Order: sequence, then C-alpha cells, then structure tokens
Amino acid sequence: MSKNIFKNHTIPLLVMLVFSFHPIYAQDKIIGIWQTENNLAKVEIYENKNLIYGKIISVSDPKNNSKIGLLILKKFKPIGNTYHDGTIVEPNHNHSVNGTLELSRDGKKLVVKGKAFLGLISKSEIWTKID
Repeated sequence: MSKNIFKNHTIPLLVMLVFSFHPIYAQDKIIGIWQTENNLAKVEIYENKNLIYGKIISVSDPKNNSKIGLLILKKFKPIGNTYHDGTIVEPNHNHSVNGTLELSRDGKKLVVKGKAFLGLISKSEIWTKID
C-alpha cells in the first residue's frame, strides 16, 4: 500500500500556486503610490483594462509642478510579478522608451527598466512603495 504524502495538502498547494502566478493577484501588489529612486516624484500606479499605467502625482521641486498628472508608465502587460511591452516616458525630455517593470516578491520594491536603441542602451531605477 503506497501513501500519498500530498493527499491532504494538494488543494491548498494548487490554490496557492494559481494565485501566486495569476496576473490579477500580482497587479494588486503593484497598484498604489511609489516613490522614485531619486525622491524627485511620487507616481500613482493603477490598472485600466488589464494594463498597468502610472502618472506623477507630486514632485519635490515646485519648479516641476507642471509634470504633475503626466502619464509616465503606459500599457504594461502583467505576467506574474513582471510587466512587459510597456512604454516609459522620461518626464524631463518627454521622450519614450520601451520598458519593463519587475515587482519584488514582497511588493515593496519596483525595478523600472527603460531600453532604447534595440536594447543597446538601458537604465534602471528602483522605486519604493509608500502606499
């Protein structure tokens, strides 16, 4: 007679696996207010039609008040804790680059990666969740 050691734990394990990889579960973690790496701005990240967007909601320098409301993260598609195929707008020069967002497992850090010139030039920032 063989024993199945997973017999009593199969359902909870499956539920946990499904929710840990489900895009909606991950999206809940990314939604909120984020402080940029250089503390120059706070960005509100939100979901619209299963895509992720982010806009500047406050700036540390009053000279940059005109940037409040600027949409700087556009149309990111969630796949687990990573978001692909989106666009990042650089607010000082108003140019766009392809981007990827990578959410930490605890949901408190976000790596924002912009890539230009077919990925030959890239820049990353780590944002911190404040909400």
